[in-house]
Amino acid sequence: MSNSDLHISSELDVCELQCPMPLLKTKMALKNLNPGDILKVMAKDAGSSRDIPRYLEMISLQHWFLVYNSYATLSWFCPVYEV
Repeated sequence: MSNSDLHISSELDVCELQCPMPLLKTKMALKNLNPGDILKVMAKDAGSSRDIPRYLEMISLQHWFLVYNSYATLSWFCPVYEV
């Protein structure tokens, strides 16, 4: 699935931030979304590759996927569903 296949509601670029800020900013951004919205998170911090997926699993947001691009940027697409 490519970016063009998704209707991304919000993008969060935390590539210039270091741990723990990418995770904290991701948490804040998810709180501002509505059911059905998709958040794209872009990060380069090594800790983010561990922390963000763990957090998404912890809050039962299981419908996310990770993309690596040629710039070593990690991108998570986080669809938000009503529970």
